[in-house]
Amino acid sequence: MADTDTSAACALLLPKIREETAKSADAGTCEGQLEKAEVPEPGRVRQIEQYGQDAFVEFESDTVFLTVSEGGWKVTAAGCTANGEAPYSCEIGGK
Repeated sequence: MADTDTSAACALLLPKIREETAKSADAGTCEGQLEKAEVPEPGRVRQIEQYGQDAFVEFESDTVFLTVSEGGWKVTAAGCTANGEAPYSCEIGGK
């Protein structure tokens, strides 16, 4: 990702997730961690489901979880893959 892409992506994260992402990076920044993360190009949207103030978007190659926050919808997890009966495994957030 280009710097502007990672900055924009970090701005879409729920503030708590953005802070956790920054703390998990060697560089100490959200942008640095997103550079290292193996988040695939999502492809086309397959399904969108909303449950109250939470939602997920299933793409061809990715699943993203969202929640309503101040300022609108924010990403709580991205780069997620299903693990059968177990919870999703996510590159960003989702803990």
